[in-house]
Amino acid sequence: MIYRGELYANFPALNLDSLNGQIYITNSLLVTKDQRVNLDSVQVIAVHENNLQSLVLKTDFVNVNINGQYKLTQMGAIFKNAIQPYYAISADTTTVTTDPYNFTIAATIVDHPAIHAFLSNLTRMDDIALAADFSSSDGWNANLTVPYVSLGTNTLIDLNMTANTQGDRLRVVTNAGRVSSGESLALVGTRLRADLANDKIDFDLRIGDEADRDKYKLQGLLAKEPGNQFALSLRPDSLLLNYTGWNINSDNLIRFGPALVNARNFDLSKGSQHLIINSPDTTANSPMEIRFADFRLATLTGFIQPDSLLADGTLNGNILLNDLITQPNFTTDLTINNLAIKSDTIGDVNAKIDNTKSNIFATNVTISGRGNDVALTGFYYLKPQNNSNMDLNLAIRSLQLNTLEGASMGSFREGKGS
Repeated sequence: MIYRGELYANFPALNLDSLNGQIYITNSLLVTKDQRVNLDSVQVIAVHENNLQSLVLKTDFVNVNINGQYKLTQMGAIFKNAIQPYYAISADTTTVTTDPYNFTIAATIVDHPAIHAFLSNLTRMDDIALAADFSSSDGWNANLTVPYVSLGTNTLIDLNMTANTQGDRLRVVTNAGRVSSGESLALVGTRLRADLANDKIDFDLRIGDEADRDKYKLQGLLAKEPGNQFALSLRPDSLLLNYTGWNINSDNLIRFGPALVNARNFDLSKGSQHLIINSPDTTANSPMEIRFADFRLATLTGFIQPDSLLADGTLNGNILLNDLITQPNFTTDLTINNLAIKSDTIGDVNAKIDNTKSNIFATNVTISGRGNDVALTGFYYLKPQNNSNMDLNLAIRSLQLNTLEGASMGSFREGKGS
């Protein structure tokens, strides 16, 4: 990338806390591999008068105005203090003292060829706007709106995010009309409310569908613990998964961090269906078992597709996770009956991985039924320092092409034969 332009600057005195002056950049040319982008002038205008500071940035695609009472040298501390008292983002919990402040920020980003020079797969971007005000006496609030952004196969529509202080807590509310990524992910009517206080995040997540019905609702608490550890728990009331109510133990808890992964009393249930995550003890490197009983895959896969079923089937069995902190590995014995992807039923899938010999994991994965007979067998050799390797054999004795259309994610249709 090559940039060329002419710079003019005029600052009678370079005092950042009472800044006056101008910067003008003209005749700008930005050259990338296959683009030449001409830019109009870039202006930075600073005015300090009557103890009030104004800072304005004007370009073809970005405009920013910061107006009011503030000192530029204290802006970093102001922004840190806006979050740190509610949720520590820094190990240093000391609140930095600042002078009284009261200012507003207004910013917009508009579509322009210069942005496409950096994001070549950007196909659409409607105007993005940020409005915020900060006060040392009244707290702060901010609002971000992103009407429409399409970047490659990823699309974001009608994002609105607000943040404001409410007494002893900071509340952040995010609404998104649609979030999609290719054909694999599509979230509709998503709302996330998070209250931050005392190093805890009290959250409420809602995901809807095209008819604006509640499809998923999760409420819980994410608490930060000493040593950069975290504790996650879900509230049993109002737990909704794929349109139906589910239950969970009120004392469920999953703790995780650089030196700990542990779970207790996490039993997600509805009738005979169970998803259980548990550790036998509370030690840092304790094994963790994930157990399924008559569990419908659609309960989870419906999360990422609003009105079509990505995958379904009945899951039974367990996964045992070992050495999660030192050298993660697992053994499993899982069966999925009538596995269907995009409504195309593949058959029954059984996956067995055992570890009867140290650091050697015997693998046996089979697909049967619906005219399919496939087996993947062999060994995975666990070695330190990312030197692990595998020796696997794939035997395809019978495979009906029409059962794989859904799994191909649209790569082929109307498959016939075996």
